[in-house]
Amino acid sequence: MNRILIACEIIIFNILGLFGNSHILILTWRSKKLKCKSCYLQCCLAISQSICLLSELPNAYFLLTGSQITRAKCYKIVAPYVFFACAQTVIMWFLVLDIFMILYFPALYHQIPAKKYLLLMLIPPTIYGSTIVTLGFQKMNDEVLNYCNPPLALFPTVSQIFSRSEVFINTLTVICFIVLIVIFKQKKQQREPSRIMKRLQISVILFTVSWYMCLLGVDLISGIGFEAELAAILQANMVIFALLCYSQTFYLILWRSADYRDAFFELWSCVPAVKKRRMSQKRISIVTNFHFLNSNRSY
Repeated sequence: MNRILIACEIIIFNILGLFGNSHILILTWRSKKLKCKSCYLQCCLAISQSICLLSELPNAYFLLTGSQITRAKCYKIVAPYVFFACAQTVIMWFLVLDIFMILYFPALYHQIPAKKYLLLMLIPPTIYGSTIVTLGFQKMNDEVLNYCNPPLALFPTVSQIFSRSEVFINTLTVICFIVLIVIFKQKKQQREPSRIMKRLQISVILFTVSWYMCLLGVDLISGIGFEAELAAILQANMVIFALLCYSQTFYLILWRSADYRDAFFELWSCVPAVKKRRMSQKRISIVTNFHFLNSNRSY
């Protein structure tokens, strides 16, 4: 029953997550307002998280069929998953650092071409992900596994390095984000960083919390000293937090960002319900602007 439940979670979150992540890419490609460095980084995060979601599907297959697999075979399947799980953690941190760049180095930030900036930002995630993947290949063995996911596919010592380094980077993200919140509360900021901050605020919080729960849950279960079979079952159930982490970004952005919302409604304006909602929002916007202009004239 536990196997079927986990497999169903994987399939459901894949549908929701891939729909959302693909829309981040489509909306960025279609909308001029979303063609900026921060949005391009958001696309890189969406690609990484989509690959993480897709990489959970073999695990769902093994769970539904009741198949067992050796660590060596499992790791060859999930190695891309390990790489992009590492990459997405660093990219989320860089999305926060991106706001620091806009605030404190605006001239340099706007001077660097978008392609060059993106390339520079992707070098550290690539190095980090490649290092963990290489360590995983060096420590493969033929131990039989009931579940095929990164924490179990990686040899225990490598899995520990993976989880602790992820927690460390996650903590850096939280610290940087708290500093940003303090900065924004102390003084008024420019429109661009304020807009990005609003878009990222809830997303960063949910990302870090869900990723912490997944990583620390796996470590805690290992540290408590459960029997190997029970520990594997408990660790496998931590996947719900990872799936939440990979799937939530688009929906929170849609809630928080007017630019993404407008682009989304424009994309789906062929659907009658969406078209009606879009027209209603336009009327509200026109009325609001009219009242704002009249109030300014009265002064």
